[in-house]
Amino acid sequence: MSGPAVPGWVPDFPPVRSARIIFAKAQDAARAWEQPVTPGELLTISKDLGSALGNTGAALSRMSVYDAPYQAPADKRFRLYDHPDEPNFFIECAARALDCAGSDLALALSGHITRSGQPDSPALAAGARLAAATRTAYVIIERPSGSAAGRDVAVSAFMAAAGALDAAVENLAAHASAPMSAILARQRVRLGQAHIALRESLAASAAGKNASGGLAAAQSMRERHPILPHRPRTVPDTPGRATTTLATSAFPQPALGPADATTRQAAPPASPARLRVQARRPGTYGPLL
Repeated sequence: MSGPAVPGWVPDFPPVRSARIIFAKAQDAARAWEQPVTPGELLTISKDLGSALGNTGAALSRMSVYDAPYQAPADKRFRLYDHPDEPNFFIECAARALDCAGSDLALALSGHITRSGQPDSPALAAGARLAAATRTAYVIIERPSGSAAGRDVAVSAFMAAAGALDAAVENLAAHASAPMSAILARQRVRLGQAHIALRESLAASAAGKNASGGLAAAQSMRERHPILPHRPRTVPDTPGRATTTLATSAFPQPALGPADATTRQAAPPASPARLRVQARRPGTYGPLL
């Protein structure tokens, strides 16, 4: 199950309409992908999913240039610290995470997918409709502008859309075996990253409106918007915890044999460079199923 639906009373302007379109079709896909799919269907659906994630990232990229008029705080001492575009920086981070997800799936599936005719199953049809809907969602956002409050509503709507997409990917991954299961798990990592970045956009917006410094306002916003609330949790939510857990499963560490007693010593901290995933050329993933 995904998070709660976008409330019907929110302003109906292009960014919110875009998020609602994605949310609705992602929910449809999540329901359709609860049923078993064949290996061939899985690959075709995953290609449509990659398009949907990339299109959603493109829509957020357009959202990241949202033009909100600057309102000077009553206390002039805070004029220099309230950057009206700061929430947009986090929206761009979310856009890049989803663009990476779309590119990853496109690269993984290059050379493996052929489509002919019309979708002949509910699962295939749901994937095709999701990809088409996200293209529409991207197109309808153009030069977004309005109040800062309107931007916050749109960001909240995109958070709900990201949650619905994550639920859809989760259901699809249940039918996959390695390495496709790991490829789909990586996209859930990126959806988590996007959700965190969107929440930080709301936190930045709340902090910018608070003349006392904004720390409490930002933390209150984080508490109101847990990360992907449909995911099961056994510990209180902390930023990045869900994605860290998924990253561990999606990028397993190599098993190490027992060290010789005379040479056993503490391993040095891993360098970030060693954890970098090398880019692959098209067609080098091998069999996906």
